[in-house]
Amino acid sequence: MSSFYGFGTTFYGKKYFNPIDKSYITIKWVIFGLLPIIPLKAYRIIRGETKGSIGIVFSATTHYKILGEVPLKLNLDLILSTYFKIYGGLVSFLLGFEHPIFFLIPIVLAIRFIISEIKKR
Repeated sequence: MSSFYGFGTTFYGKKYFNPIDKSYITIKWVIFGLLPIIPLKAYRIIRGETKGSIGIVFSATTHYKILGEVPLKLNLDLILSTYFKIYGGLVSFLLGFEHPIFFLIPIVLAIRFIISEIKKR
């Protein structure tokens, strides 16, 4: 998993936090300009150390321990909430709307995408 200037793959979302080992379920996404485009897989992970460096540009690397893969179908709520939070906020900000109804636009688009992906499998 890696990204270069916001293009590549990354983890977004967090649910079912386990306080004993500090693990949680997250989704690995294809990202374009840091925006999640396609959910790839769901994992239970433990987040490790983040190291940053300053050179010509700022760079940060976070290490993760992957405990196992979990079914992506069982985590549709995490996929939808990720789309909702990121695209809903972005649309609302760009259009200058503060009304919550404008957060529903990306949700409807995300639901259509997810249903079409489920039908393919």
